[in-house]
Amino acid sequence: MHRIQCSRYPVACHEPQVALQSRLEAAPAFCFVAEHQGRTLAYVLAHPWRGPAPRLHERLAACDEPDHVFLHDLCVSIEAQGLACGRALFGAVEAAARLRAHERIRIVALEQAEGFWSRLGFQDEHQPAGEGYGRARLMARDVSKASAPT
Repeated sequence: MHRIQCSRYPVACHEPQVALQSRLEAAPAFCFVAEHQGRTLAYVLAHPWRGPAPRLHERLAACDEPDHVFLHDLCVSIEAQGLACGRALFGAVEAAARLRAHERIRIVALEQAEGFWSRLGFQDEHQPAGEGYGRARLMARDVSKASAPT
């Protein structure tokens, strides 16, 4: 995961391996990878959450009484672009959220990804994303409705 993240994001967005691992450990049922021939091509890290976006670059704190699923990171390697890995990984998170009766997924969308998330039905929440996220946008999508647009 760290290799893919570092190849796709600006240096300021590179998170330590321990921070990424803490998200996987907190909610393995919401974290998925796309692989081909034993090589990870894309990943998604998500977890039940409450409140503002979790802090970047830090281990994930425990969350009591979550009210949504926070999709922390969805990253697709260059070699997997155009293979619909991002949509498939989002679909897995959405299915996990529905299975556990969560009604909403929230994300912090980097500027270059806002269009992707909008096409999946996410809408701008018009509030700050939180410390360390820069100009990124806080977006949300109700998952109690029909599947995301294709």
